[in-house]
Formats: sequence, C-alpha cells, structure tokens
Amino acid sequence: MTDDNEAAGGPVTATTYAWRRLDLEGVTFVRLEQGDDAVRVEGHEICVEGAERWAARFVIELDGRWEHRSTVVEVTAAGGTRELRLDGLAGHDVLDLAGNPFTNALVLRTRDVPVGGGTEVLAAYVETPGLTVRPVAQRYRRLAADRWEYADDEYGASEFTVDADGVVVDYQGLATRLG
Repeated sequence: MTDDNEAAGGPVTATTYAWRRLDLEGVTFVRLEQGDDAVRVEGHEICVEGAERWAARFVIELDGRWEHRSTVVEVTAAGGTRELRLDGLAGHDVLDLAGNPFTNALVLRTRDVPVGGGTEVLAAYVETPGLTVRPVAQRYRRLAADRWEYADDEYGASEFTVDADGVVVDYQGLATRLG
C-alpha cells in the first residue's frame, strides 16, 4: 500500500510491507516513508523460537541517498524490554537487522550493481532478540533484474527475489512477502 503526503521538504511517499518468516514462527511489518531529504523505516517483528517469544520494534532513519543516520531497536520478551540505539555505523557500510528481509534494500538501494555483477559490504549486524551488534562481511551478486544471491561466511549463500523498488519478495529459507 502506498500513500502520498506533503512534508516540509516536499512530497513524502509511504509504503507498507509484511512478510511471514520461514526460519521461525513470526511476521515482520515495515512502513517505509520516503522524501527527498529523508527516509524513515519503521516496523515490528513478532517471533516465536521454541519456548522463547519476543517482539522487536525498530526505527531506522536514513538521508535522502539511503545512507544511515540512526537506528533504535527495542525488544520485549519475558525478561522485560531492552533498547539499542545506533547513531552512525562506526566504520560499517550498512545496517542489517537479523532475519529482517527489508534491510537488504539498504544495500540494494545504495549500490548500482549490473546483472552478473556483485558488491561486498561490511554490515553492522544487529541480532534480535539479544541486541548484540557485530560486523559481518556480506556479499551480494545480481543474478537477474529481480534476483540476487546473498552470501556470508557464517550463514552461507541463499537467493532472494525483489520487486522494482529493490525490496525482498521471497527470500530462500528466511521470509516470503504477504499480500
């Protein structure tokens, strides 16, 4: 769903996405607001992993070129609520929220990769529900206009498809878009 609004910096477009997680029981929801000077990604995840149940709320602020400004991730579980704030990425190229299919767009929207080409980034990888942050070298290879391969040394390789905006539709073993 897309809505257009006017803001102080010009028109703002809002789009929503939802995925069913395939790696665990859960759903992911994202609301994307795009303007000329700023991008805001806001969303929620609700997940069940064995006996553990948790919810994550996140807000990612980007500039108009999709470069990271700040992130807040809040996780609520049986033990209470914890929060992580990141202002800038301290030497990392991009932010990656573990298991969140949307954050691949943060790479794809900032790099012009032709079919057959690839790119490598150093991600600030935020694990939920633990809220740990660690560097992960990630490799992306463009297989077709709408198909990519993701690989890293910890999780291996998997393929995903994207829509015309570079947002994941189906991610092998991780998530599939609803609606």
